[in-house]
Amino acid sequence: MYFFSRFFSKKNQYFPEKILSESDSVFGCPDCADQGGLYIEYNINKISRNFKLDRDQNKIPSYLHDFLNRIDEKIKIINDITK
Repeated sequence: MYFFSRFFSKKNQYFPEKILSESDSVFGCPDCADQGGLYIEYNINKISRNFKLDRDQNKIPSYLHDFLNRIDEKIKIINDITK
């Protein structure tokens, strides 16, 4: 599982704030089938939440797809730098 906290530099402009109103914190089945998962922390203005996201977009709400794609872009950048 990848662990990130505030890695978007422009004040979380891509963070799907709709997720903050969700009662669940786990979406899909992260890391159940060796596909990995994402652990996301949100800590702003005394609001603190954490979420676990399945890497399979078919198993998470569609409003999270763009966010997951942006995270994948950042992971690729990190992987390219560390090669």
